[in-house]
Amino acid sequence: GRVKRERLSDYLQTQGSGDIYTITDRAGWHKDTYIMPSGETITATDKNPAIIYNGDTSQAKAYQPNGELTDWQQNIARYAAGNSRLCLALGASFAAPLLSLLNEESGGFHLMGDSSDGKTTAAKVALSVWGKPSGSLLSWSGTKIGFSNTAAARNDGLLVLDEIGQASPHVIGDTVYSVMNGINKVQGAKQGGNRALTRWKVMMFSTGEKTPDSILKHHKGDWNAGQAARLPSIRAAAQYGIYDTLHGFEDGALLSEHIAQSAEKYHGTAGRLFIRQLLDDLEQAKQQATERMAAFMATIPELSGQARRVAKRFAIAAAALELAAPVTGLPIGVGMAGVKQCFDEWLEANGAGKHEDRRIIEQAEDFIAQYALGTRFMEWSDKSTNKDHAGYRKQEGEKLELWVIRRVFADEIAQSFDESKACRVLADNGLLKYNHKNKGYQHQRKGNGWFHVLATSIELDD
Repeated sequence: GRVKRERLSDYLQTQGSGDIYTITDRAGWHKDTYIMPSGETITATDKNPAIIYNGDTSQAKAYQPNGELTDWQQNIARYAAGNSRLCLALGASFAAPLLSLLNEESGGFHLMGDSSDGKTTAAKVALSVWGKPSGSLLSWSGTKIGFSNTAAARNDGLLVLDEIGQASPHVIGDTVYSVMNGINKVQGAKQGGNRALTRWKVMMFSTGEKTPDSILKHHKGDWNAGQAARLPSIRAAAQYGIYDTLHGFEDGALLSEHIAQSAEKYHGTAGRLFIRQLLDDLEQAKQQATERMAAFMATIPELSGQARRVAKRFAIAAAALELAAPVTGLPIGVGMAGVKQCFDEWLEANGAGKHEDRRIIEQAEDFIAQYALGTRFMEWSDKSTNKDHAGYRKQEGEKLELWVIRRVFADEIAQSFDESKACRVLADNGLLKYNHKNKGYQHQRKGNGWFHVLATSIELDD
């Protein structure tokens, strides 16, 4: 009846506690409280945090702890000693809740290698810090919106995506940008205006037999400098699959089998203890992490731009693993050395230069190798052309020059990069001739318009 409804309304508005609660659909840090993807709250004390989690709990069961910390240490964590890829996996996992505390951007690592070399085992090691791997491991076969929603539920946490080869090529680049940018797209609300924006920070750990760059190249996509800096690729291969040392096992497969089985039994305790360790003194924890990051950066060459952004991501992984030493049981310095080995290999493979510059140089070198001596280039004295005409060959001393039509240069060498930037990069690296007379990068061939002149290393016989 109406009277009873009115009495119920009065009761709900006037009775009960006057405490104010925060209702959120975002996991992670909320002042001095950390919310797990399951909705579980972790605080420094037993005090009610006055926070209600109303977000995605579809994987809540996977985030239930099982086993004792010593079980996890003896059957999983201890094998990271002397194994750089496992150190990187653990470092990325423990670094996830530090991103917001240190005001660092979202990012991650992509572990690339052949099938059955242990990449997924490394991913399971990372996941075992927070929960059961079989329930929390995700594949790349999803959509950009789906991954963004998942990232919000893993805010200040770890997001592991396995087997990048299962992803649609157009999803890869979009996913890295949307997940790493940490904000969902603007959407209108039914009642007018826009829906509230969701923000997050995550540490991603990805695996696959190929790199994102190689997959997108095959499908004529573009993996640009921003994406490469957010998700740098590291080779999975060490001496025995992903392992540098087998800790008494006969081969890498047996060690992987033991770790994978153990991760299903013992999981979730390490992450919770690490959060409580941070909560004991958040300011001191931030200071210690900052100092350890600085110590890591002091061991590497001076870098700038994208290379430095990547280096800082390795640094926070190394700092987190050192900070988590009381939880992992690993000796001080072991984690730092393992992550440093991975960084050194990344730096050797990618160099300290800009990713964009390397791409431009690679595109020019590929173009030269493919077409320099083929039918697309006519001899200097030829007057006829063909439908695939790209320019002219000219002998300059003992070397071959390629006079490339400007439109061909823009479409096939510069590609997605600005033409003037491509010219500058190639000229700085000795691949493009500068026209000192006209103070530019264009050269004129009488009667045939303007060209860019590539200086090749091809030697012509007399």
